[in-house]
Amino acid sequence: MLPCYLARLKDRKKASGQLPTLSSQLADALKGKDTTKEDIVPAVASSSIMQIPLSAIVVGGVNARREFDEDRLAELQHSIERDGLLQFPVVAPEPGVPDKWHLLAGERRYRAICELGWTTIPVCVMLVLRQQWRRIMMEENLTQASFSLAEELSGFIAMVEHDGYSVSQIIHELSLDKGCVYGLLRLYRNVPLRVGIDDGTINGKKILKPLNRLITDTGDERYPGLVDKSLRLIAQQHPSVAALNAAIDDWITELDYNLTEFSRRRRSPGSAWERERRRVQEFVAKSVKNLDHEAIMEIARVYDEVAKDLQRLAAESNRSVSTISTCQPG
Repeated sequence: MLPCYLARLKDRKKASGQLPTLSSQLADALKGKDTTKEDIVPAVASSSIMQIPLSAIVVGGVNARREFDEDRLAELQHSIERDGLLQFPVVAPEPGVPDKWHLLAGERRYRAICELGWTTIPVCVMLVLRQQWRRIMMEENLTQASFSLAEELSGFIAMVEHDGYSVSQIIHELSLDKGCVYGLLRLYRNVPLRVGIDDGTINGKKILKPLNRLITDTGDERYPGLVDKSLRLIAQQHPSVAALNAAIDDWITELDYNLTEFSRRRRSPGSAWERERRRVQEFVAKSVKNLDHEAIMEIARVYDEVAKDLQRLAAESNRSVSTISTCQPG
């Protein structure tokens, strides 16, 4: 199929005065050679409409969409049967495999046509690098209301891990909101929030900002227990952004109040014990939450060792008191 397409380009030589040629990067991609991210500059060399066998289309590997609604797929199938295929799927030549084409956009249309029993399908052929396949698929998916937050997140991660994109490049090339993308990837670093995205509990971009209040840049919780509270509230009540923010404000205020009340319970003010207790409380309240996970775990280990030493001393002290008591005359 591709030689036929290039032959048609040659037929236009007289009109244009110049034969279009593939860049070396695109030529290498069509041969199955690897290309670095720096080579992904020319997005599209050329494109055309072709009729190809359905059996020649390769599906999978680049689509972040996990589920296709059966009812909507049936509606699309009926529409195509009635009005024809109004928008052609997009494919690219499968590198190193003659007469095979990888589906880049239009999987719903492809599935519907398969159900209709067609043997061939009109497609738009794009000559693009393999590293751009996922981006093209993401561009179409992001226009669909049914594209979930979990699917969007998995698409971003795949573009970074498999295609060599940076987050800033994803934002630029897909024309996305910077705050939403970074906020979503930040939630991914916290395990409970990641599970909440994956199971559909978190499925709206508006609540990303309130949830980001609860964690650090590394995904650690700023306020113990509030991530779980927020997830339960979202799952049970589906609050608005304002309601979620108000609930978080109340929980933080309650935590601050409890910490203040704890600091007021003093033993022998001015004593060495009181000064040490205040120092530890202030350190935990003001400094620990700004540390990274490894530092906090190291501090916890040290305090755990101190606690064990104090418990051992208390036990020894208790035994000494018991011994003295039994030796006293009646």
